[in-house]
Amino acid sequence: MSEPRFYSYNEYLTNKYDVKTYKCPINIPSTCPNRDGSKGRQGCSFCSAKGTGFEAHEDMIPVKDQIKAARLKMIKRYKSQKFIGYFQNYTNTYMPLETFLSYINEAIECDLVGIDIATRPDTLPDEYLRALKKIQEENHIDITFELGLQIANDGVLESVHRGHSVADYEKAALRIKSFGFNLCTHLILNLPGTTIEDVETTVNLMNEVATDIVKLHSLYIAKDSIYEKEYLDGKIIVGDINDYIQRVIYFITRLNPDIAIARLVSRIPKDDSVFSNWETSWWKVYNMIIEQLTENDFRQGMYYSEGRYGK
Repeated sequence: MSEPRFYSYNEYLTNKYDVKTYKCPINIPSTCPNRDGSKGRQGCSFCSAKGTGFEAHEDMIPVKDQIKAARLKMIKRYKSQKFIGYFQNYTNTYMPLETFLSYINEAIECDLVGIDIATRPDTLPDEYLRALKKIQEENHIDITFELGLQIANDGVLESVHRGHSVADYEKAALRIKSFGFNLCTHLILNLPGTTIEDVETTVNLMNEVATDIVKLHSLYIAKDSIYEKEYLDGKIIVGDINDYIQRVIYFITRLNPDIAIARLVSRIPKDDSVFSNWETSWWKVYNMIIEQLTENDFRQGMYYSEGRYGK
């Protein structure tokens, strides 16, 4: 077996829980300030009308039933022994607190070791953090927030209609950590208009805020997204596969080795996209990254150095 080249999320979970642990996706009725008119109507340029829960259950199915179905599937496929409930789609903290807590409490009754909550940096009120801190302490359960940043470049964030700044992300990340929660940051290193300098600024920011986990997504063009029309009209161009691989390697080699990496390549059903992973399988792109890391003897953090991002 080849030597691991980065600190994987699987290893992170095994270190934490001692056994195979998998996430159960949960879909609840939610929306996003970028879709309900608060900040926009069409969402971020790369976001589908379905959000990111392409293979999730319908949001009207009870949380307990969604978790039960996921557990059975993962026990059969992966021999999983412990489970995390993952509130995955849209912006889960963008609803009345009591409504959201009712979903959280339903999930906790399913014998989970953790709860993961996907949200935006600009929709994280203190009342949410205080309430979830109490739940974490009373139920002895780990809570992780999954924040979408995408890239540490305000100009690019504005161009994709994110509706928040890099500073908003940094403030939210530090607040999450100050409450004792875990933090996972979602990134797209090859958004149109980004450079390798943006990758450097982004990895330095990840080290600065001490995110626990990063999740890297290769840019796909989802159907019913702003990017779909722009891509088909030739207004945006996705860089080639080798450029993406080099960006990922640059990122990995400069990332603090204590930060777990949950994903290197995006996954989206073929029927939901007009472009994904250069028309090849995600695992082939993944293997190409691993091959280059191995051939060049690259490892996570080999060029890591402490210091303020952007300097």
